[in-house]
Amino acid sequence: AALVEATSNGTLLESELAAVRATLLEKSNELENITNQYDELEARLVLQSHTSELEEAKSGLSTTQAALAVAMNERTLLQSELNTLKATLLNKSNELEGITAPYKELKETAKHLNDKLKTT
Repeated sequence: AALVEATSNGTLLESELAAVRATLLEKSNELENITNQYDELEARLVLQSHTSELEEAKSGLSTTQAALAVAMNERTLLQSELNTLKATLLNKSNELEGITAPYKELKETAKHLNDKLKTT
């Protein structure tokens, strides 16, 4: 009876582990997407910075000041988006840690059950 119960518990744990693995894969993909968005925004910020510098070199002072003001506003908006993505990335990382903790517990329980099965 103990063997049947341990086997049943082991099957249940395997099922739970599979669900946790699927969730981990999904969260990993979400983190990868966020990281890609972060990289794209960072590249846009660099491009905007270089564009602003070129405008200043090509144009007169008043024209350059107007272009620079627009660029600074865009940069502020992009920086805000970047900060939002950083916060989202941190939240997803924390979610992933929260998902990983039960997986580690399930792994330990499965090991304990395997050890218990070996001794019976």
